Amino acid sequence: MNRFSTYLLVLALFFAGLGTSLAQSINQVFNEEILQHRVEMLDIFFERFNLEKDIEGNKFEGYYDPGLHRSYLLSLFDRNYLLDTLDANHQEEIQTFVMSFLDAVVASGKPVTLAYADSTWCAQVLCRCTYDKKECDVTLFLKPELVKPGEFKWVIFDAEADFLHLTPDTLSVRGISPVEHEMKFLGLKEISNAHNKKSVTAYADKAYRVNPLTVFFTMIYDNKLTFNHVLNVQYHFFTVPGYHFTVQFLERPGYNAGWLITDLQKL
Repeated sequence: MNRFSTYLLVLALFFAGLGTSLAQSINQVFNEEILQHRVEMLDIFFERFNLEKDIEGNKFEGYYDPGLHRSYLLSLFDRNYLLDTLDANHQEEIQTFVMSFLDAVVASGKPVTLAYADSTWCAQVLCRCTYDKKECDVTLFLKPELVKPGEFKWVIFDAEADFLHLTPDTLSVRGISPVEHEMKFLGLKEISNAHNKKSVTAYADKAYRVNPLTVFFTMIYDNKLTFNHVLNVQYHFFTVPGYHFTVQFLERPGYNAGWLITDLQKL
């Protein structure tokens, strides 16, 4: 039995012992037990990823155990992701891939750890907004920023939505006449007419690139865009050299729920 199978067996026993029948129990104490083991907070995800605390919330004491660390890392994966990636046609490739990630974290006794203050992670937040009296979705990207020693805040560093790019209909815009300089550029008034204003960026030079975040802030400032609510949150981590993994909150019965790794990519 190879290393991956050994760790997978540990997880299989873990998941089997914590099946849906237990999650369906109406016993209040048992429900509290499930919630105790679920990764209900991102801070708990950090603690288990870093092998700082066990599933009971107790601090690990004594020597560092890389095998135990690998088991804890695997327990932080979405079980569906692990099962999907164990397709028989790609089993060897995926086993090598997942194990290489675990090895990269453990790093010969010097494990890679996650920290709130790191610049190697960010949040991706899908928001429901209203623009031009219609509901629309905007994706915002946020990261922690140092305010002063020991104090941080989240800041928006990017935004994404089709309408934020102000893509012009270049076929309907004539542009500024080459003789406008002889008329003191009177033709500039055409930029804001009903026909041209939706394609205003077509009047910019070829090197100009619209900054969607600037457009987002401007629309909010001018009350053209209103924020309604958050639809989804996920986190991207680039902390482990050579890898990018995504963490999302999975709401479902059982222990394998809460903040879990739902995707792993090689950089």
